[in-house]
Parts: sequence; structure tokens; C-alpha cells
Amino acid sequence: MKTYKTKDGYEVSLMNFAVNGTYEGLIMGSAVAYSSHILENPKEQFSRVVEKGKPLFVIKPKECPLPRFYWIAKLECRKGVHSDHPDYNSYLYLGWYSDRTDLSIDAHLGELVKKFNWKKKADDYDITFV
Repeated sequence: MKTYKTKDGYEVSLMNFAVNGTYEGLIMGSAVAYSSHILENPKEQFSRVVEKGKPLFVIKPKECPLPRFYWIAKLECRKGVHSDHPDYNSYLYLGWYSDRTDLSIDAHLGELVKKFNWKKKADDYDITFV
């Protein structure tokens, strides 16, 4: 399984991912107006995919209107971030916007995980209860 090294040195693996249309369901209004609304609280769009209360970090884009796609990846580390108990791993949902469908998911994640500290954003879970 491929691993990616985060900014703070954690090795994380991709568990699953999804790609959705940023403007999916938009009936009225412009892409710019909708993008401005989303940029006020970008986590809101990802909450359609990620269950409430789960750790989610969204890399906010700089462009407006937003890219056509939003991506979400569930990442996992074989070490806990709040516990050093061997039964604890850590995980995080990472969300971002990109039109770069020509890049592999590995290329996306290889760059994105360098933009944040895993320890600050991820949460632990007990692997014995999975």
C-alpha cells in the first residue's frame, strides 16, 4: 500500500476517495455566486460526504469560481496522534477542489499531505472496535 509523508512526518495511507461535481445540483445562479457562498464555509459541501463529527480538513482553493470537482480522501495512519497505545490508529478526511483529472490520486495526495500537520487535524480510533 502506498504511503504519503505529511508535513509533520506521519506516514499515511489512502483508505478510499471520491470525486464529485462542485456545481452538482445548482439550478439557479452563477458559478461565481455559488463559489463565493461555498468559500464562506467550504466544509459544508464536504459534509454531504463525511459523517458529522468525523475529522475533516479542507484545503481551501484560491480561485473563484471554484474548480468543477471536489475530491475527498479518507486517510489513515498506523499510529495514534493523541495516544501512543498500540491499539490506536489515526485518520482524517481530506477535502480539496481541483480540475486536474490528468493527475493520479497519488500525485494529488503526495502534494496535499505536505500542506498540513497531521497531528493537529487527525483523530484517533481504537482498532479493536472496528
